[in-house]
Amino acid sequence: MGISSAGVGSGLPVESIISKLMTLERQPLVQLQAKQSDYNSRLSAYGKIKSAVAALQTAAAAISTPASVSAFKSAVTDTTVASATTSSSAVAGSYSLEVQRLATFNKLVSGAGVSAAAGGSLSIEIGSVSGGNFTNKSGTSAVTVNVGAGATLGDVATAINATNSGVSASVINGSAGPQLVMTSQTSGAGGLIRVTGSGGLSGLSYDPVAQSGGLTQKDAGQDAIVLVDGVQVANAGSNTITNAVTGVTLNLTKTNTGSPTQLTITNDTSTLTANVNAFVKAYNDLNTQLKSLTSYNSTSKTAAVLNGDQTVTSISSQLRGLVTSLPTGSSSAYPTFSSLGIAFQTDGSMKVDSTKLQNAINADYSSVVTTINAYGSAFNTMTTAMNNTTGIITQQTKGINDTLKSLSDRSDSMTRMLSQVEARYRAQYTALDTLMGKLQSNSSYLTQQLAALSKSTA
Repeated sequence: MGISSAGVGSGLPVESIISKLMTLERQPLVQLQAKQSDYNSRLSAYGKIKSAVAALQTAAAAISTPASVSAFKSAVTDTTVASATTSSSAVAGSYSLEVQRLATFNKLVSGAGVSAAAGGSLSIEIGSVSGGNFTNKSGTSAVTVNVGAGATLGDVATAINATNSGVSASVINGSAGPQLVMTSQTSGAGGLIRVTGSGGLSGLSYDPVAQSGGLTQKDAGQDAIVLVDGVQVANAGSNTITNAVTGVTLNLTKTNTGSPTQLTITNDTSTLTANVNAFVKAYNDLNTQLKSLTSYNSTSKTAAVLNGDQTVTSISSQLRGLVTSLPTGSSSAYPTFSSLGIAFQTDGSMKVDSTKLQNAINADYSSVVTTINAYGSAFNTMTTAMNNTTGIITQQTKGINDTLKSLSDRSDSMTRMLSQVEARYRAQYTALDTLMGKLQSNSSYLTQQLAALSKSTA
């Protein structure tokens, strides 16, 4: 719509009048928009709380189970004999370690005069020998390798390596001629090779039961012999031993027959203390956020956006109550956070007394872990509940969003209504301006006529 200039007809300040009238008309909308701004600020504030609670939940989960905080360090005195790694199921202790034999890979070698030129096939199996019988390795079966006439030992090796036989092959070019070498990819007595050759490859056969054939056994596949505290470890088919000591993996590298070395497992407290400190930081970050969003400045007499909010008060109360509580499952030796040196400060934040915590860890590591896990589990449950679909934070956020939707609908409706009101005012005052212009014109004309009449009768 075209906007007329003020006073085009009579000089009446139409635009100024309409502007002042609309300023009054818009007051309800201005108040509504201020309310929208307030609720948007509330929504943003709850978003910050939700994020801080989620961060605390993550930190709580990281101290809620033995595996999340229990860690161990392992050391072998003679590092040339073996190395060791641990899992959370390990137990602190010291053991003697003697490696009398390393696990070896079965290796077969052909004679220098063997030819593959006639072609043929090989049936290759991996397994073990017991009681005069060959048993295939679990999950495996015989693999057939075929080569055509005119083949070389190199072609045979290439064909073997192209299969999933569990055997690698190569050719050694010796002074007496090329020799085929077949090596099992499985160490120990469970990785013996049985080869059955046919056609022109019959000379590449080997039976581990009879220990005979065209191939010669160069290296026997043998299990490692490992003694831990004088006890021989069973099923040591590899130089990576996982069943010697609970939670410990040994990687054997050299024998030390008759000269045992020491394997030592100790508690690694760095993970526990790091995760506890991370939890306390996450708690303090949330506490700072809650205080900031509910604060009141007595000097400027201004309140933060969530000042007086009962939901935030409830969250703060629940968190503080849990810190000072006796959680389910805590140990009797160190039943509370405060007994571990984790306590409140005057500003409501928590602080870790590192010395007190370390002393407790040194005195009774297991009890400390139990109590830390109990608090972690309790906080994990609480914070998860706060942020889930039925939690107080989610429900409060939903309520704010519902209110904002209602306010937005009302704002849109009022904006449309104000447009109509402004159009009506413009039409009314434009018409009034036009009418007053006509009246002024008529008045001027009459004045001129009366003046002329007065002169003619004088």
